[in-house]
Amino acid sequence: TKINGANFVFPAASAAWGVVTHWAIYDVAATSGTNMLAHGALSNQRTVAINDTPSVAAGDIEITLTNISAGGFTDYAKRKLLDLAFGASTFTMPALHIGLGTALVGEAITEWTDSAYGRQAAAFDASSGGVAANTSIEVFSASVADGTAILTHLGVWDDSSSGNLIMVGTV
Repeated sequence: TKINGANFVFPAASAAWGVVTHWAIYDVAATSGTNMLAHGALSNQRTVAINDTPSVAAGDIEITLTNISAGGFTDYAKRKLLDLAFGASTFTMPALHIGLGTALVGEAITEWTDSAYGRQAAAFDASSGGVAANTSIEVFSASVADGTAILTHLGVWDDSSSGNLIMVGTV
């Protein structure tokens, strides 16, 4: 969750705005045809008349990324995305690795323990319509001795053997 840490005070309205019901945050000035990053309904609607100076108090805007039932971004990844989107940090793209697991406990995958298994380096296409696909087929090896594992989840990590789990999905 990200919460605004400063008051936003708009210039005095040169005309009546009517009833204001929603807020939105853009990546640059809204007048230049840019991208909306977040939006939501105001908890208290307000009528803005001519010469009013509308404002939003610190702590009044709360943006939360939630998990989807079949998987999604981990809390670690959501914090990084919110920090990046709202200017709290810079971003260096990590080398991504896909791994497999036999269970999901909270936000941790019980990773496959086969002696021949290892996470596979992965690359993804640029997103389109909210979807990004891996650019190649990832092949995992298994030893002859382990034919009993039931793989239930996959994960994307920022390291080949340890690191942070970025997102989770079902197999």
